[in-house]
Amino acid sequence: MLKPITPQFVVPSRVSGAGAAVPIGSVSSTKLFDLNGALFPTPAVPGCPAAAGDIIATHSSPGAAVFLDGSPAAVAENSKTSIEDIQ
Repeated sequence: MLKPITPQFVVPSRVSGAGAAVPIGSVSSTKLFDLNGALFPTPAVPGCPAAAGDIIATHSSPGAAVFLDGSPAAVAENSKTSIEDIQ
């Protein structure tokens, strides 16, 4: 079952030592969603890579994230969440 992410919830991830963002999973929704301010149409984009520092915003439908370790997370509709680095 997906775990709901409340607005402004922080999802941990990793960043490489060189400062480049490393994808830690993917984000998708059944309707439009924003990733770092860019609007993504769906279902044309079944899953967008997500990395540390990314900001995900949903609109009229919830979103879902699946991380590289297979763990899922849900993003409630009409909410915004960010992905931050873990130490």
